[in-house]
Amino acid sequence: MDYPTQPQSLTPRQRFARIMAHQEADRIPLDLAGTSLTSIDANVARRLGELLGFQTDLQTPDQDPDERLLKALEVDFRRVGSLIGSGERKVAGHPQRSLDMWGITRAWTGQYWDIIDPPLRGATMDDLAAYPWPDPGRWIDEVQLDQYRAEARRLWEETENVVVAEHPVYGVFELACWMCGFDDFLARIAGEGDFVKRLFDILLDLQKAFIRPYYQALGEFIHLTTSGDDFGMQTGPLISPRAFRGLVKPYFAERIAFTRQFTQAYYWHHSCGSVHALVPDLIE
Repeated sequence: MDYPTQPQSLTPRQRFARIMAHQEADRIPLDLAGTSLTSIDANVARRLGELLGFQTDLQTPDQDPDERLLKALEVDFRRVGSLIGSGERKVAGHPQRSLDMWGITRAWTGQYWDIIDPPLRGATMDDLAAYPWPDPGRWIDEVQLDQYRAEARRLWEETENVVVAEHPVYGVFELACWMCGFDDFLARIAGEGDFVKRLFDILLDLQKAFIRPYYQALGEFIHLTTSGDDFGMQTGPLISPRAFRGLVKPYFAERIAFTRQFTQAYYWHHSCGSVHALVPDLIE
């Protein structure tokens, strides 16, 4: 029997390009901490470094793993950038609570920072107009963006790794759920389409205000960018495919199209839950 010839050893970028073109590669691309959703616990990283014969400096899960660890495991991806559209900070006098730029209060419940005060629960159209929406100019740090650009350029020019940007701002659907409360907003999806569209219009405009400077800084030096917006629960989508197509999909498509003005990178979208019924729409 004749067996197909295996591709010769490839660089991470060659391997990634083959996979994305639906072609055979020498192996599956490997990722560790190339995105905020594929990170490693700090204690595990330290122990793994010890097993490989070196001490790591990783202190928290938010830090990138030691480069020696990534090289030892032949990881193909390298992350650059961060979520800049959150503005989350601790509440003075309450170390177990946080408040972000959107007005969402969270409390540490032992494993997660859970939302305890949705600021738009029960809101009206007039409330949306009067709400103190964040000023992106206040939260976008030009020095930080310059640092991200320099790091992306270094990775692009000096390594063969796939360079991955972090999405800079939350998705319209999950952010609306957080700001209104899931029960409140899902009911509005079913019966208050005008409210939903007005809220999404506001959020999309703010998304663009974060997307533009972020990808103007990073866009030419990345191969892949992440995106995040949770559409699913354990048993299926949080809303029907029909509601998704009518209310969410147009805004998601506009976000992708707007991002595409500033980068030719692939668009990698994360959603929690079972979104099998939405996959054709996500692909489109």
